[in-house]
Amino acid sequence: MPVEVRSITFEWKLDGFRKLKPQKYTSDYFWTSERHPWCLAFYPFGYSESTSSKYVSLFLHAVYNDTFKQIYFARKEVTFEVSVHVGDVAVGPYRIYHDFVAQERNIGWPEFRLRSKLINAAKTDEAPILLKVLIQIPNVAMYPSLHKVCVAYIGDHFREVRETGAMANVEWTDDDWKDYVELAKEIK
Repeated sequence: MPVEVRSITFEWKLDGFRKLKPQKYTSDYFWTSERHPWCLAFYPFGYSESTSSKYVSLFLHAVYNDTFKQIYFARKEVTFEVSVHVGDVAVGPYRIYHDFVAQERNIGWPEFRLRSKLINAAKTDEAPILLKVLIQIPNVAMYPSLHKVCVAYIGDHFREVRETGAMANVEWTDDDWKDYVELAKEIK
């Protein structure tokens, strides 16, 4: 049986590329499903002191589902590609296959592209940089019982989950213990 794949494209435009400060810029969240939030992180002068400021850095982050960083759903078998556009210069797309699990929630390039090449492509100080990501992930609908349990629990306890991050108060029945085991593996 062929696997159904869900695709989403997210574009993030930062105006005035030449004027960006040496700091981390984080995109708004975007979603591939109701339980898979993502964001991009861009460093116009490199990721850290160990990364040369000659490069720009770009990362894709699989985001926690709550503000207390207690709930995280793994994203397995993810294919994504990123590209960057400044003026008439396009870098990429670069395509990667990755399993986003709790220990490896982020992936990216500390030395994505030489900063000078992109600066030269930005003909004016106001010229934007456009970061684009295409994510392809197996559709969660292929796991209906797990999907049903996740949505039902979070839907019924949304305020509690958002305010406390607690998952401890969920009551699992004998009928859905297998879903609980799968859910527990995905959350951690």
